[in-house]
Amino acid sequence: MLYENENVIIEITYEDFVTYLDQRIQTQPEQSRRWDETKVSIELYFQEHDTLILDHHEDTHSKYYVADLLESGHAVVYDKQAELYVAEINLHTYAYTCGPLCGSGYRYFYLPDDDWFSKGVLFLEIMDWVS
Repeated sequence: MLYENENVIIEITYEDFVTYLDQRIQTQPEQSRRWDETKVSIELYFQEHDTLILDHHEDTHSKYYVADLLESGHAVVYDKQAELYVAEINLHTYAYTCGPLCGSGYRYFYLPDDDWFSKGVLFLEIMDWVS
């Protein structure tokens, strides 16, 4: 399975993705129907294709899946500019609250670079919550 943008290609094995979905089904039973539908959709897709491009898949939650798998260490990142696999990435979380029911939370994933003052090259931004 692949997720690609202008900076990186993120590779996730089919087995890791199915395991991820199974864990979601167990830990979030109220959402199990959605997770089951995603799992069935992907299993059907792989009956006809070798590779799934997550960003182009009909599931709108693909960036969240990729972010969770990156954070848990179950994804491999290829830096397109450097033309090599990355040994580590930088994750920054951000939360802003401006009062009750007011704020937002993000996860930012960066490729490290040589500039000590830089966070690196942003390759994935996830908005986890907003109110």
